[in-house]
Amino acid sequence: DQAAWQWIELDTYERDIVAAYLSETNHDNIQDILDNYAGSSDSHNPQTEYAEQYAADCMDIPDGLSCYIDYEKLGRDLAMNMQFIRYNNTTYIFNNF
Repeated sequence: DQAAWQWIELDTYERDIVAAYLSETNHDNIQDILDNYAGSSDSHNPQTEYAEQYAADCMDIPDGLSCYIDYEKLGRDLAMNMQFIRYNNTTYIFNNF
């Protein structure tokens, strides 16, 4: 079975990513899961943490203005197109597909 061989070839971190996703869904295409993986967080508020990282990576925010951004609201908006799955004390973040 191809899925079994794919699983064997994954490293431990990738297995955790796939196991987290499979704990909440029945979509079992390993490559789709890994392609849509967006990150992980140990934070108590992973949506806010993700929004802060997203803003830092994707937005050109002038110095001094970052404190005026409501990252909690931005995180909630971003989460509408994502899945945040808590698994083994870590939140794994996936783009919806």
